[in-house]
Amino acid sequence: MILPNTEASSLHRKKQWQWLLFPLMGLSLLLHMALMLMPIPDQEREPEVTEEETLTEEEEAIDILSISDLPALEEPTTETLPEQPQTPDPPIQNSLIPPDLERPIVSDEVIDEPMLDEETALEENPLDNEGNPQFDPTRQSTLLGQTGSINVEFDGTADFPQNIWALGYLQNLNLDCFFAEITPNGYRLLAQANQLKFFRRNYGLVVSEDLPLTFANQTLVEVPDGYCGEQLFEIQDNGVPTLYVSTIKIGPGNPPASIVLIFWTADPRG
Repeated sequence: MILPNTEASSLHRKKQWQWLLFPLMGLSLLLHMALMLMPIPDQEREPEVTEEETLTEEEEAIDILSISDLPALEEPTTETLPEQPQTPDPPIQNSLIPPDLERPIVSDEVIDEPMLDEETALEENPLDNEGNPQFDPTRQSTLLGQTGSINVEFDGTADFPQNIWALGYLQNLNLDCFFAEITPNGYRLLAQANQLKFFRRNYGLVVSEDLPLTFANQTLVEVPDGYCGEQLFEIQDNGVPTLYVSTIKIGPGNPPASIVLIFWTADPRG
């Protein structure tokens, strides 16, 4: 049987490639065997490694947080000294201190301070032979200086007596008891009188409020029967009569709407 040329040529080509089939089959078998012999990774070990890494990261995070939460005082500094034993060390430092500095010098000064305060108190409030406070001219001058703080809003002393002379209120007084000389244009007080104050303010308010506020640390004692028909008050400083003040009613009303204060350095009655 004679085959056509096409079939003969195809058979011829198959025979040419058959010699490559067997080497390829062998190579494939070798590759499969090599893959089978290769070690398979241990899948159970990977979670262990992951857990170890997780624990390490958690420990680092805890360490960082714990360090950040520590108080500032517990951080080590160069000034931190090592803990000393409770038992006292030998007095090395005491040997370096001069003996004079170990004496209680401060306590001696504290003891002297009350003595200085007592001497100062005696100078401000001199005592008589019986140990009682006696009159002090310095305190009198201080109290006279306090009269400037009396209710300045109603103070009309600068215009006295012109501001009330024409009203005739002064002519109704016994002027010789308070003035050495007085005219519509001015006045001159008696020798023992030191200051005069005129206020367009209710007489009762000045006596009951302004004077006690001005002499808050002193005692005002009303003198019985007053002086020349007007009230007279004794200003006592630490129980000692230091000043006197006459309170003179000016104008109609009871109490009137104006007042004259005359401060005396001595009792005007005697």
